[in-house]
Amino acid sequence: MRSIELVLSPASDAAVRAVWDELIADDLPSLGRHVSASNAPHVTLAAGPDLPLPTGFDAPVPATLRLGGVLLFPAGPERSVLVRAVVVDPALAAFHEAVHRAAPGGVDTSLPGAWSPHVSFARRVRDVDLPRALAALRRAPLPEVLEVGGVRFWDGEAGAVTPLA
Repeated sequence: MRSIELVLSPASDAAVRAVWDELIADDLPSLGRHVSASNAPHVTLAAGPDLPLPTGFDAPVPATLRLGGVLLFPAGPERSVLVRAVVVDPALAAFHEAVHRAAPGGVDTSLPGAWSPHVSFARRVRDVDLPRALAALRRAPLPEVLEVGGVRFWDGEAGAVTPLA
């Protein structure tokens, strides 16, 4: 799989990693357990197996991301992916559309009109562990607005990350 992602500023990245650490402290699933150098808090803009490496975008990169509520995405029987929603404001919507113009071929769930932008904390959290996971999120509250630090292209097959902006 390949993806184009917004990455966070150092301060916003650290805030998300603090949530990951709280989940680990409670012996819960956490993206903080993935030690790959490419593992970083991000918001996926486009994803797909044949996504091309874009050469530029015809809209500016948004400077900030406003967080919404906690969401759960299905992750198998009695398990969920734990995330915070990202509010789609005009700047984010325009950049998201520009990404898809520059790199067509994303999977349906990453396309404009079907996209649910989010910041992920943990995959495959058991339903019975959700109260503890929510308590961990409360212990490491995130700011209402995260700062964007850049854009990257991730190629999972090659294990390569290419900064784009």
